[in-house]
Amino acid sequence: MIDILLVNPRERGTPFERIPPLGLAYIAARVEQAGFSVRIADLDIEDREFETYLTEHEPRVVGISGTTHTRYQSFDIARKTRQFNPDTVTVYGGVHASFTGRDTLANVGEVDIVVRGEGEESTLQILRALKSGRSNLARVAGIMFRQGGSIVETGPPAR
Repeated sequence: MIDILLVNPRERGTPFERIPPLGLAYIAARVEQAGFSVRIADLDIEDREFETYLTEHEPRVVGISGTTHTRYQSFDIARKTRQFNPDTVTVYGGVHASFTGRDTLANVGEVDIVVRGEGEESTLQILRALKSGRSNLARVAGIMFRQGGSIVETGPPAR
């Protein structure tokens, strides 16, 4: 079992360019330095189905990156994660998430948390908050999440 699986969704159709998921690598380095176990699944280049990562690693948290172009693949990853284990927390970040967090949380029930802006510090703080109790999420800067029947938006992302 690992703390977090970071996922770069597979690009459908003609990809703009095959760019390594550097944002996920930065996040992975930050959370690993803090003592959390992490794995990156780059579905755009790896010839494995996403479900194999869930079975192999049984992550507590799945962090999904996404652009506007890959948003539906990102949401599908969240759905597959929820089907695999309803207790796994799904976090959605990236360019698209930063601007559509409220809409995403309102319409994609399988996404639990949205990270706005750069994700290194926010993701680390999410992992720490979840470890000590989900009620601590309100203290994490730069995120949105559901609480009670409403969507909570915390302050600007940490720099």
